[in-house]
Amino acid sequence: MLQIDYNVYYDPSKETEIDLFAKIAYSLILRRIKYKKPSVCHVSGKSGEGKSLSVLFIMYLLLKMQGMDIKKYMEITNIFTQMEYSTKLRQLLKDKEFKRINMLCVHEGREAMEAKEWQSMFNRNVAHVNALCRAIKRMAIFIVSQSIRDITKEIRYTLDYQIKIYRRLHRGEDGQARLLWYVLYIDDRDIENPKLRKRKVQGWLNLPNGRRIVHKPSFFSIPLVDGDIKDMFEAKDREKKMEILNKRLEDMEEEARKKNTSQTEKIDSLVQFYLNNENARADVIRVNKLGNYKPIGSFGKLHDLKPSEIKEFEAKFNEALENGIAGEI
Repeated sequence: MLQIDYNVYYDPSKETEIDLFAKIAYSLILRRIKYKKPSVCHVSGKSGEGKSLSVLFIMYLLLKMQGMDIKKYMEITNIFTQMEYSTKLRQLLKDKEFKRINMLCVHEGREAMEAKEWQSMFNRNVAHVNALCRAIKRMAIFIVSQSIRDITKEIRYTLDYQIKIYRRLHRGEDGQARLLWYVLYIDDRDIENPKLRKRKVQGWLNLPNGRRIVHKPSFFSIPLVDGDIKDMFEAKDREKKMEILNKRLEDMEEEARKKNTSQTEKIDSLVQFYLNNENARADVIRVNKLGNYKPIGSFGKLHDLKPSEIKEFEAKFNEALENGIAGEI
């Protein structure tokens, strides 16, 4: 039995392939929302294929169909960082100002966050989005990541669609992306072991001459969004990622500072201990031909010190002895 996902009218003599894509996107997403069904879509593709910009183009089309300009809602409809997620979702669900806005994109965070942290955040967000949007406000949610395996198996079962994006190199940086759109469904013929399956979208095209034909697109070719929209998005994306990167650098610096302080205190304590305990010193510290005290080979292992830290201990210990400040270091 043929599965039909859309039923659209199309005049190839007057309409472009993008016009057709817009009608299909309307049927797959906005029509579901109209009938109070949310639409959750995972968008995958390797880094640099244009995942986020392709989603931006889809959102541009869908908002335009509803009489809205994506430029006006660029900030609220795109989530760039973990910190802004809850705030924006709450605004979309509750604020009257955004009552008509029915779509949101959670963009990939791997470039700014550690993979494990991003994956954990990603899975929490998908679960949160599904629960709230099905109960409070039906929306189209686009989740962007490199692989659908970034999502746990349980959450994959809640997705309605998967979109794959790739861009052929010979078309250049600004070339059209190829978009493959799949319907996700659960094959529960074996009720003890249900499987998540997918198939490409397909539907009816109603032509001006009255014919109706089956439409099974291998892929859709979609352009980049207009330059000003692209520039707005990329500027905001860079800004948010720089915020995260700066915070991470600050955390790294603070961690290094604490570690360095802690290790310095440890070495100073060891110097003090061996200055005041000749018996202990005799077991692990020897005097070399130059008259300097030098730790033996087991000293570093005994105190879990790196070679550079052993040298620091040696220098401080000999300096303290030379200056006669045992008990005062």
